[in-house]
Amino acid sequence: MNDPRDFVAHEAALLDKRRFDEWLALFTADGHYWVPLLGAAQADPYSHNSLAYEDRLLLQLLQQGLRADGNEWVSLHRNHDATETQQASVTTNGTNELLMRNQFRAWAQSMVAGMAAGP
Repeated sequence: MNDPRDFVAHEAALLDKRRFDEWLALFTADGHYWVPLLGAAQADPYSHNSLAYEDRLLLQLLQQGLRADGNEWVSLHRNHDATETQQASVTTNGTNELLMRNQFRAWAQSMVAGMAAGP
């Protein structure tokens, strides 16, 4: 394959057919998949924003995600507990919504506190 478009078409065909091991084998251990921003003069992905910049490890993780079925890849558990506000600290995974609930709760308390003080 001399034309990069042929490589991209081959890569897409492997992914469409869910032939993930063959797809991953296309990339060397030191290879990178870099998609710079359109029209941006970028010399390297480290000092600029990019549409994508993935190394072999990220491609392997992506492959695991593509192989996953349903909720194996992302935990959708809300882990809501009525006593969560009484706990000093909680350790959860990165997809838990507890952090967002706490931020919303703090914002709501701040808004109400300002109104309760009166004019």
